[in-house]
Amino acid sequence: MWGYPCAASFMEACFALPLIHAFHENNTPCAFRFHFNAGGSQPLFNRFHRYQNIVSLNYKSFQQSIPDWLIKIAFDVLATNINWQQFHGYTGTHNQRLYRVWRKLIDYFLRAPTKFRNGTRYGNGKKGQNIGSGSYFSELIYTIVNFIVTQYCIRDQNIDIDDHLVLGDESLVATGGEVDLSSLLSMAGRFNMIINIEGVQLNNQIGGTSFLGYVINEMDPSAFVQHCNSPMGIMPPPQG
Repeated sequence: MWGYPCAASFMEACFALPLIHAFHENNTPCAFRFHFNAGGSQPLFNRFHRYQNIVSLNYKSFQQSIPDWLIKIAFDVLATNINWQQFHGYTGTHNQRLYRVWRKLIDYFLRAPTKFRNGTRYGNGKKGQNIGSGSYFSELIYTIVNFIVTQYCIRDQNIDIDDHLVLGDESLVATGGEVDLSSLLSMAGRFNMIINIEGVQLNNQIGGTSFLGYVINEMDPSAFVQHCNSPMGIMPPPQG
């Protein structure tokens, strides 16, 4: 359990919640908008059915393996989606002050010590390679890091990527050729990342492929819980 002070959580929410809504509402690689218990399998099937090379994978010990430099890059990606001149639709915002708060939140995200429910603290302000699950940013950072690493590992094999959906530690990728699994695992290791080999699927069609705990098919999805490890720390915002 990660203990985040209320002040840090409130400030994170100012930035993270609008980003979560934006990723949910727009056509991005982030799979927030696919709800399998509300017919999400059909649009997913329609989107991927024309591809003949499908890769489904998830990462092992994801929270503990992400290096700080990748986390910083993920925050840089998020920052490009923020309008610092018109924050939350309000003009005249103090953009320099907002950016200083943003930088402080990144530093806290990286350096906050672990605090358990009994008050025990671990670490000396240098959290190291671990993402706090109590942060509003956790799921966003998971997703962006996953996207970067998976894209790099596949493209390193000189294979084009036709489509890619990602959420947390899980990726669903349509590729322009067959992916070599051993090369994929080896390249991920260069990022200090471990692909869960038991959860990897290399299929020639989307039907029967698992993603986010479900097996995708043309009708209703069926539950597949064997390797459902995606850290769903932040749920998509409610509709309506």
